[in-house]
Parts: sequence; structure tokens; C-alpha cells
Amino acid sequence: MIRCLSMVKILRQVAVLFAGVAAILLALAAAPAHAQEGDDELRVTFLSLEDGSVFAEVPYVIQLCFSEPVDIDNSGEGGGFSFEITTPEDRGLGKRISFQRDGLGVEIFPGGIPALPTGFAPAADQTWTFEWRVTAQDDEAPAEGTLTFTLDDDGEVVPEESLPRCRGEDPDSTPTVSGTDDDGDDGGDELYIVLLAAAAIGALLAVGLVGYLIRRRR
Repeated sequence: MIRCLSMVKILRQVAVLFAGVAAILLALAAAPAHAQEGDDELRVTFLSLEDGSVFAEVPYVIQLCFSEPVDIDNSGEGGGFSFEITTPEDRGLGKRISFQRDGLGVEIFPGGIPALPTGFAPAADQTWTFEWRVTAQDDEAPAEGTLTFTLDDDGEVVPEESLPRCRGEDPDSTPTVSGTDDDGDDGGDELYIVLLAAAAIGALLAVGLVGYLIRRRR
């Protein structure tokens, strides 16, 4: 009898241990999901221009990538999108706007530099301004920003080439042509599920064994 009671006590402790491990694994598995839920704010994940850049001429194209799809038809009540390129003389520059169909990226192609009116001299400070504003498709949450660049004969020459598609990845990541996600996150999720399932099964077996021994004791 004493030996049976000791066994029951040990098995109860094992059951509690398994239950604790299962709870810890469940919390760890849920942590990434909670972190992702809290990171739903619309943001730019890639911008082909850096604030303060110096170019030999106006860039052929300006590309922005976003963390989630944005409004691409200006139909939202939140204001849709806006892209403005302003010359050093505070004049707006024409442009062509081309969105990806999925709303994860946009390319702005600046137009020709307008001629100054007669009697106007070019500004001494050749600083240009690029302002942008977009809204998310799902909740129309806005994101906006402003940066400047300067034109100088010794500045960087931006080649006229096609840019890869945006994929809505992490900030500071460059866009990529591939549509396959190779970051390996799914593997981590599968490991959590396997560990959680193993702990849960072990806890159930331990509890079942304790119940069986108690019934035999009675």
C-alpha cells in the first residue's frame, strides 16, 4: 500500500511537470503570433532613395515597397496616395506612377525638368524634395514621409534599369524577383507544434496512468 501511494505521488508530480512544460511550449508558440499581431502598422520596407543623397541627375525611377498592400486607385476615404517631387525653385515635377497589382510596391518615374520662366535664375541650393503618402487597403491607415536629394555634376549616376518586385518583407530588406519565401520561419513553427503535441500527449498519459492506479487502489 505504501509503495503504491509513493508511486501515485511520483506520477502526480510527473503529470504536473508535463503540464507545466506544455504550458511553457504553448506560450512560446503563441509569442511569435502576438508579436506579429502587434506589428501590423503600415510601413515602408524598402526605398530606393536615401535622404540626403547626391545625384548627377534626377533619378530615373523612385521605388517604394510596403509591409502590406496599399490603396492603388485612390478610392479610399482615408486619402489614398500622393507622391510629389518638388524642384529647388519650389515647382512641382511631373511624374508617372506605376503600382504593383498586389499593392506591395510602387514606382514613380519623374518627368522632365520644367524650364524656368524668363528672368528666373536657378536656385543656388539644388536640393530637391520627395514627399509621399499612402494608405493601407484593409483599414486605410496612413503612412507618409519626406526626403531630400541634391543634384551635382559629381553626384551618383542612377542607371535606367528595371527594379525587382516588392514582397512586403522586413524593413531594410531589398526587393527580390523570386516569389518564394526562403527565410525558414515555417520550420520554427512546425518545431513548436511538434514539441507542444509531444508534451500534451505525455501529460495525458501520465494523468491517465495516475487515474488507473488510483482506481486499482480503491
